[in-house]
Amino acid sequence: MSITQDLSHVEGQSSQNPEPRTQDAPISTHHSVLSIRWVVGSVVLLTIFGLALRLLALGHGLPNQYVPDESTMVGGALRMGSTSSLQPNTFIYPALMMYLFAGEYLGLLVVGRLTGLFASIAQFKEYAFIDPTFFYLLPRLTVALAGAATIPMAYLVGKRLYGRWAGVAAAALLAASVMHVQMSHQARHWAPVTLLTLVVLWFSMDLAERGRRRDYWICGLLIGLTAATSYNGFLVMLFPLIAHLMLLRNRGVRLLDWRLHMPMLITVLLAPVVFFVLNPYILLQFGQFASFQSTGDSSIGGQIRGHFENFFSEKGGFPFFAEATIAYEPAITLLGFAGAILVARRFRATAALVLVYPFFHYFMFSAAAPSLEQRYMLPAVAVWALPAGVAVEAAGRWLYRRLGSGRGATTALASLSLLLLFLVSLPSLRYDWLLSQKDTRTLATEWIERNIPAGSDVAVESYSPPLTSDLETLRAQQQANPKSLGARDQWILEKGLPAGEVAFRITRLNLIDTSPTADKLTPYLATHSHRYFVVTDFRWKSEHVSHLALKSYLAKNGRLLATFAPSADAGYAPSDILNNMEDPISELFRVERPGPTILVYEVSR
Repeated sequence: MSITQDLSHVEGQSSQNPEPRTQDAPISTHHSVLSIRWVVGSVVLLTIFGLALRLLALGHGLPNQYVPDESTMVGGALRMGSTSSLQPNTFIYPALMMYLFAGEYLGLLVVGRLTGLFASIAQFKEYAFIDPTFFYLLPRLTVALAGAATIPMAYLVGKRLYGRWAGVAAAALLAASVMHVQMSHQARHWAPVTLLTLVVLWFSMDLAERGRRRDYWICGLLIGLTAATSYNGFLVMLFPLIAHLMLLRNRGVRLLDWRLHMPMLITVLLAPVVFFVLNPYILLQFGQFASFQSTGDSSIGGQIRGHFENFFSEKGGFPFFAEATIAYEPAITLLGFAGAILVARRFRATAALVLVYPFFHYFMFSAAAPSLEQRYMLPAVAVWALPAGVAVEAAGRWLYRRLGSGRGATTALASLSLLLLFLVSLPSLRYDWLLSQKDTRTLATEWIERNIPAGSDVAVESYSPPLTSDLETLRAQQQANPKSLGARDQWILEKGLPAGEVAFRITRLNLIDTSPTADKLTPYLATHSHRYFVVTDFRWKSEHVSHLALKSYLAKNGRLLATFAPSADAGYAPSDILNNMEDPISELFRVERPGPTILVYEVSR
């Protein structure tokens, strides 16, 4: 039997004996509560509320950039425009988001030329280096909209699986999610890939219900699109695989008959085809791609190997991601487990489709993540919000009955729901407020430019204020280490310093020592002297040997000129709230602004 005939056989079964909807009966059947008007209004308001959370302080930090991954994606898109090429010149992320950003820049150029905002293409290019605000705001807006779109998508999936109000509750939890709000503020892939994860789940339900040829094709296309957004997008292949097995089980066929699995082969083969079509340079420069992803301790492969050796240890992936998920999303995590029990009991037909993925996602990242980053759990958190919505709906049903099931009960339940939504949203609201405050690096930059003479010799650590190097320093750095120059550095070397910009003789200490265990700064400082030092302090650097050596050197030889701290508590060292937080619930309310603690020292000569 050919693949086409086999597909026709499967479709024929679907048309002659259609399967029931994936959704079982909703837990609650109270018509006063399940009013369509209430449901639609709730979803619309939740989407508006979630969009507002994701748009507030969207311009944080600009025109400076304090998230390396964001600069990598925006820089890749800008590089394509400057070279008139589709090659983003990096393999750290798939190219699709960079292509999307590059398309937005093309649209910005067209609109700017028509409106007179840009006098020429050359002026448009200069804006990317003089004031790149537009070039970050546009991608951030796109990501924020994708993040907001995830809210009604969560409702649609939850409604289809568990009923209207379970879907509303899932949407509410995701709208208030501080991890999702955080990742929706930056020009990076996490919010879009989370949206696509739920979209793949939706079409996998189609596959489980009908098993049509086009369902397999659509799933393959969407998985390729998700992977082209983020490499870990290939993990969503689990959804159609489970849906395929559910389809065959419901039809009572023999799972060992290989011919019945041929439709699934379409999905499995189509996904990488779509991925490579959207990332052509991975194939065109496969040798470079493989080398980048596999060789060296800092490569993706090198990080995975090093992490895999220790993932059962105290600092390994299993405890790290478990603690991170609970710390970021306690409501979704705990309610999700309660909802999972209800789903397993009341929605057995679809339980595996939803419940297996979060654990699979967690296991894959715990065992082989390239690094320990809390945000890796975001797609799993979004899926886990679906059974969490079931728990909320069940609790609401119980309370509704206890209150008497009348108009007063409905009002009381609605009021309580709004109060709980507000409480769950407090970390996200606080996060937005913090983003509206000046970063410590921005404050330090302003102070240094006012109080330290231009052209002074300044040594800086990683995560330092965005000070500008003078031309002489950049030329010397270009000769010593050309790859260490950023795109703006190269532009300055070509065009010169912008008018009015303050520049210094910058020495970047991270280029001298990148090892966390070997002190290379002490011998360097014994033979090199600098007038000013700018020291930054994130929690992850607290045990960095050279960082401690530098602090000891400055304590003996330096004079502290200024301190810029994110918290009034001088002894508190918060993590990077723009990237990863270790304990968001408490940390967000202990800091007063984003950024590391920055110390400015002067050393007498």
